[in-house]
Amino acid sequence: MSIFFVGQDLRITLVMGIDITGATCKIKYRNPSGGTGYWTGTISVAATGEFYYDAVPAELVLAGLWTLWAHAVLTSGKVAIGRPCKILISAEGI
Repeated sequence: MSIFFVGQDLRITLVMGIDITGATCKIKYRNPSGGTGYWTGTISVAATGEFYYDAVPAELVLAGLWTLWAHAVLTSGKVAIGRPCKILISAEGI
């Protein structure tokens, strides 16, 4: 588990281990209050399924444990979903 801070710029990178050439990629999340959503990812290495999202300070304002997972719609129409991972967003000084 990784630890970051509220209001920090953060590049979130996920690797699916499959070819995602032409896919539509999202980083889905569940925040500490139970809310869900997603960020649209940018493919960086299609052959290995690597993509990222640059989160800005206004997006990571809830301190606590966040769950993130990859979600890709492949050109074939199939959906690939990655295993969840957790990051801790901590308030400064705690």
